[in-house]
Amino acid sequence: MEDIFKVRNYQDAKRGRLIWRLCVICNKDFQVPYINRHTIITCCSYCQDLRIAWTKNRGKYKLCKICDKPIWCQPRKEHKYCSRKCKDSAVSVYSWDRNSAIMETGRKKYYGPNWLIQRKRARERDEQRCRLCSIHENEYGQELSVHHIVPFVYFQSYEDANSLDNLLSLCEPCHRKVHQGENHPSAFCPNKILFKNERHKIWQQQYEKAQKVINLLLNTDLSLKQISDQVGLSYGNVQRMYRGDSWKTLYEKAPRLIRPRKKANHGVKNME
Repeated sequence: MEDIFKVRNYQDAKRGRLIWRLCVICNKDFQVPYINRHTIITCCSYCQDLRIAWTKNRGKYKLCKICDKPIWCQPRKEHKYCSRKCKDSAVSVYSWDRNSAIMETGRKKYYGPNWLIQRKRARERDEQRCRLCSIHENEYGQELSVHHIVPFVYFQSYEDANSLDNLLSLCEPCHRKVHQGENHPSAFCPNKILFKNERHKIWQQQYEKAQKVINLLLNTDLSLKQISDQVGLSYGNVQRMYRGDSWKTLYEKAPRLIRPRKKANHGVKNME
């Protein structure tokens, strides 16, 4: 029976010079032919089978939308929160308009267009060391997290929230300790939250435009093209509201059934 844990041996294989490399699974040193240095990356059959199995697993890590804790997600399954506590806080503590960007997007919380560069500057300022336990990124094995001393949602402007004076480099264990108790997002004071979600602002603008379109459709004889030009909405959107295919909460019956419009001739003249 073949020993699946036996380390590969190419001493007598006559494939040219050998070089040392680390197994990507168990970090064991072993020798491989130089010409195969990019293809042979595991030290034994067991590690090779394990690597293939892990490669076929198409899951990925996502971050909890409340506390940023990593969550392993299988394909086609949506995991938004790491615990019941975070899920309950998302629903009960935050109102929709302040939290929809966190709740409804599949990505990490958006901290503004300057976040990535400010995050990098904070880590460089702290010399890639955790400000609490002093562990270095090389020893930690990954980039440090960057923590907002005053919570991001307590600012109206992302520039003020992301200023270097308000940022702190932390490893993940220390980051979790900082967010415990009164500093947990579920304990944030709703009265202090100033950040307004741009996504909700855009939705509110669209809602107001839709209301204007419905009022014009029901109370005037303007054509759909004239309404489109007056409100600043595309002709297709106005047409869908006229047919009753969108914004159905704004009316009981489709406007075309209440106040029908004549079909436009689009400039076509009768030829005699």
